[in-house]
Amino acid sequence: MAALRLILLALVLAGPAWLNAEEQIAFAIPDEGLVTLGVFDDRGKLVRRLHELTPEADFKKGLNGLITTWDGTDDSGHRLPAGSYHVRGYLIGDVEVHGERFHFNDWITETTDPEIRRIEDFHLLPELEVILIAQKADGTKAAMRYSPEGGFRWIQILPSEAGPSGVDGESVHVAAGGNILRFSLADGQPGASVSIGEGSPVSAMAGSAGGIEIARGSAVFRVGPEGLDAGTATPVIFSALGSAGGNLSGCGDGRLFLRRGEGEFVPVQVPGSVQSVAFGTGDSLWFVAGDGSGTFVGQTSFSGELLRALKPEAGEPAPGLIRASTTNEVFAVLEDGPGVQRLRVMARDETTGWTVEWERSSGMKAQFGFRDGDVVGDATDAPAEVVFRAEPDPLAGGQPILRLHVAVGPRGARVETNDGLPIARISTRSDLGRAVMIRGAEPDSARILIGEPTAVAEFAVRGLRHIRPLDVGSIELGEENPGKSQGAD
Repeated sequence: MAALRLILLALVLAGPAWLNAEEQIAFAIPDEGLVTLGVFDDRGKLVRRLHELTPEADFKKGLNGLITTWDGTDDSGHRLPAGSYHVRGYLIGDVEVHGERFHFNDWITETTDPEIRRIEDFHLLPELEVILIAQKADGTKAAMRYSPEGGFRWIQILPSEAGPSGVDGESVHVAAGGNILRFSLADGQPGASVSIGEGSPVSAMAGSAGGIEIARGSAVFRVGPEGLDAGTATPVIFSALGSAGGNLSGCGDGRLFLRRGEGEFVPVQVPGSVQSVAFGTGDSLWFVAGDGSGTFVGQTSFSGELLRALKPEAGEPAPGLIRASTTNEVFAVLEDGPGVQRLRVMARDETTGWTVEWERSSGMKAQFGFRDGDVVGDATDAPAEVVFRAEPDPLAGGQPILRLHVAVGPRGARVETNDGLPIARISTRSDLGRAVMIRGAEPDSARILIGEPTAVAEFAVRGLRHIRPLDVGSIELGEENPGKSQGAD
């Protein structure tokens, strides 16, 4: 057993000049695992990473154990000056990394979920599912169907010029340049697009079982298979539309209008400046408006009788975009606040009033971290390193101390020792930000938070005691020749 655990260093010169020489380093390992090795100068600075979490099977086998090489250069390929260098590292055993959960973005629960940065439009479906038109972390736009129970049912990437959208009984329609794109409501498969020609951009769209209406300039048009109908003039340029049962509502310049059947648009008097509208049950309209005291959700009859006004509590996100059901007392509202966006689906309860059926929020926190074991968005500074004790060293005696931290860079995120050697790979993403690491509940575990573009990912690392230092030996590099080496005792 002692012979098995003996660490050896053997050098074989390959060429007369040190620049072309390549050091063959043979060493034995006491057990199975991944090998991390580095070359350090006489000041203890890491100058070359020879192996990073390399499986034993990837090494060449020799009489004295595993074989690796070093050509006397640093990580950038530059020649190192003459001097004393030391090769050491770690054997990593049963260290496990698990993704635990995401924080600060309720839309992401699985790694396969789209990274929604911001919702631009949405539509409420009868099953209380929603169609989302959203911007993703990479800047692309996408249409997607979301179920609060089943997650994302389908996702379709949209062109960058995608604008207003609408939903009828079978399809999702999205304005994009001079076309109306169409996707199956059931599975998101693209259908035949409709050309609407050049002209003013589409400023609003609404759909119902009867089809799709668009606002374009000072007119609204019905979209058919062959294009647009003759259109109807509007009192103002509409920024939002609602459609149901052959009726059409619109708002623009802060005013609300209603057209019944084929009649003309007439104003509906409501308090505040209106910015969004949707048809509700019976002859009613839901709207979002702002007045001197803030933004609120309201419901009015077709004749202008204010049925209710629901104002957010102090500090809550403000409503911006509203959708509603025409068959049930249900509405959904997209809300915005400092650093947060929230979508809530509300239902009427005759006993308790309006209750939240489901909601999802998103909003990254720059100063995320831990407080008393909980993940918070306003944590104080995290510890620079976390200290662990490895398994007892049968050769040197005692339990080696590991000082660990999380390193984030273009190559992803890794748990490293304080001298720069990796002992666990956390993520290979190149777009990561802040990282925080604390001890876990288990003696040899850690909890890690890493900032991704739209959420904070939490990881658990377990089995940190299964790490053994490898002291391979020293190398003397000369000016012309690699010099001689001395094996570790």
